[in-house]
Amino acid sequence: RWLPGLMLLGYFAVAEGVFGATLGKWLLGLRVSRAGQTEPPGVPRALLRTVVFHLMLFGVVLFPEKLVEWLGPTAGGGVGGVVAVCS
Repeated sequence: RWLPGLMLLGYFAVAEGVFGATLGKWLLGLRVSRAGQTEPPGVPRALLRTVVFHLMLFGVVLFPEKLVEWLGPTAGGGVGGVVAVCS
């Protein structure tokens, strides 16, 4: 159950931490680097970046939908909208 999520985090952390880009970023000519530098950020920083990004994605996109599923369209939509706006 957790393996796909860990593989996703590992892919982004290693690709961005070691090479400075994932395949998609590389194709578009984008790079990830530390502020004021041109080298890749390293795996720990890239892992932190990936975790924060995916937590934000979960909070804005997936969590409001789950609230609607759990609380119903009226209550869940209202609470989910507030969560999405505040995220």
